Amino acid sequence: MSSENQDLQATYKILNVIEKSKNYSDSVIDNFVGIFATVTSEGVIYRGNRLFSQLLNLDVEDILGLSFFSIFQESSKQIFIRKMDELIEKQMKDISFELPTDGILSDTNLIFYWTISVFNLSDKTQNGKLYTIIGTDITKLRESEKQLSEIFSSIPVGILSFNNSGNIEPKYSDYTEVIFETSELKNRNFEELIFKNGYTALTRAEKEGLENLKKSLGGDVVVYEMVKDTFPK
Repeated sequence: MSSENQDLQATYKILNVIEKSKNYSDSVIDNFVGIFATVTSEGVIYRGNRLFSQLLNLDVEDILGLSFFSIFQESSKQIFIRKMDELIEKQMKDISFELPTDGILSDTNLIFYWTISVFNLSDKTQNGKLYTIIGTDITKLRESEKQLSEIFSSIPVGILSFNNSGNIEPKYSDYTEVIFETSELKNRNFEELIFKNGYTALTRAEKEGLENLKKSLGGDVVVYEMVKDTFPK
C-alpha cells in the first residue's frame, strides 16, 4: 500500500472519530435534563438543547438566532445580564444563581438555578466571547420547602435537624421553640441542648439509653431500630 493511501486511511479514521465524538456530545446535550444554551454576549442563541426548545414550543433548529433573554421579564433579564457582566469583571470561571422565568416558559412561574460560564473565541465580531448557560428546574424543590415550612409552623411537634458539626439548622418547627423555651436555636449545638441539662439526674439505664441515642444520630436506620427501646422517655 502506498504512503498516500495510508495517509488517506489515517485521515479518514481521524475524521470518523471526530464525527462520532461530535455526535456523542450532541446527544449528551440534547438529552440533558435541564436547559442548555450557548449564547453570545448579546444573548443570541448559537446552540440549544431539546428541552429548551420544547419549553419554547419550537424545534431545536428554530431557536437558533433567537434571544435567550426572551424567556425573562425585563427586570429578570437585567439581573441575568448583570450576572454575565459580573462573570467577566471578576474574571470568574463560572457564576451560579437562582432566578425565575416569570411565567413565560409555562403557565406557572418556573424557578431555575442557573450556571453561566464563558470562554474566549477568535471571532472578534462577537467580542471574542461565548457563554454557556445551564439551567436546572428547582420549582418542585422550592414548593416542597414551602410546604415543609408550612407544616413546621403548624404542627405541635418538635422537629429539627442538625449538620455534620452537630449544630442545629435554621429550619425547625415552631413548636420546638416552645419545648426548649427559647427562640435562639439556630446554630446551637444539638447534643449540648438536648443532653447537658439533667444528665446527672438520670438512672444508669437511662444514661446508657441516652448514649445509644447519641450514637444512633445520623447513623444507620437498622441500628436505630435496634436500640430505640432503650432511649430515656
